[in-house]
Amino acid sequence: MARLNLITGEYGRLELVVVPWFTPDTQASSGSWMMAEALGLESDLESFIPTYALLYETAYAAANPLGSASLATAQRMAAFQEDAIRWDTQKLSYIQWGLRYTQTLGPMDWGVSAARSYIRTPIANPVDLYGSALMSPAVLNIDPHYELMFTPMYMGAFEMAVSLWDLNIRHEAAVKLTEDLDGSKANIHNPRMEWLLGFDSNLPVSNLNINLQGAASYILFTEGITDSSDADYNADEYTHRIMGSISDSLFYDQLGLSLSGSYNIEDQDFMLIPEIEWNIKDSVTISTTYRLYSGKDDSLFGQFDQQDNLEILFDMSF
Repeated sequence: MARLNLITGEYGRLELVVVPWFTPDTQASSGSWMMAEALGLESDLESFIPTYALLYETAYAAANPLGSASLATAQRMAAFQEDAIRWDTQKLSYIQWGLRYTQTLGPMDWGVSAARSYIRTPIANPVDLYGSALMSPAVLNIDPHYELMFTPMYMGAFEMAVSLWDLNIRHEAAVKLTEDLDGSKANIHNPRMEWLLGFDSNLPVSNLNINLQGAASYILFTEGITDSSDADYNADEYTHRIMGSISDSLFYDQLGLSLSGSYNIEDQDFMLIPEIEWNIKDSVTISTTYRLYSGKDDSLFGQFDQQDNLEILFDMSF
């Protein structure tokens, strides 16, 4: 990453950031923490494997009468399953840049920014998974796989923070424009608007602190989405989420208590995280965290409804 700062006036700052490529979110590719989208791809591949193996073995036996079709098929299927989902964003065609100007006006900090980046939700493009290429003998030469692609977008955003009374208030709003300006292009995401409004405050009781935020997203031009193959076909046009935390420290900061969580209004799913941290001595700390997930199976948190977990950490410095 390259970053350039230019100070303008007493409080102003202009920032330019360039990142030579794009790194997508890291998600579990196996096990109980796979996201629903990854599970869908895995299910498609599992249903494709038997058909592909049979066609490949038949074609290989016809083209190589003296060879071992079963061995060749086993080797091909092992390679296929190891490399069935691919992406390559570590290249200059995935360059990102951002320009941000911030300023202070009285009690308010504000800023505007523009960026060229990518929507982080991937689109899975099936390459040679279906169609006439699978038919013998062409099946020996094709390379079936899912290619994960990321929609390029240009973003314009506004941000502000202000202290009023005992509240620290923050607001962010952004427009993300893609090339699908009428919603008709299935292989890229639609433009969208996103915003956030929140505050935090220290309450006049003990050392209580409360933090509450509301976030929303609105997908534009959904009237042009008519095909189930569209990247946004199953996405909610509107999404609203409430996030927050309340925390306190007791006994001269030796005992910390907190409760944080997130709730999706449309899907009515949520995550709750209570945490206790006990600083026994300056160099010894024990913390306990419980994560509770609830909701419908097809919701963000509900898909992990059976993955509630308790974590206990013991930390000693010496």
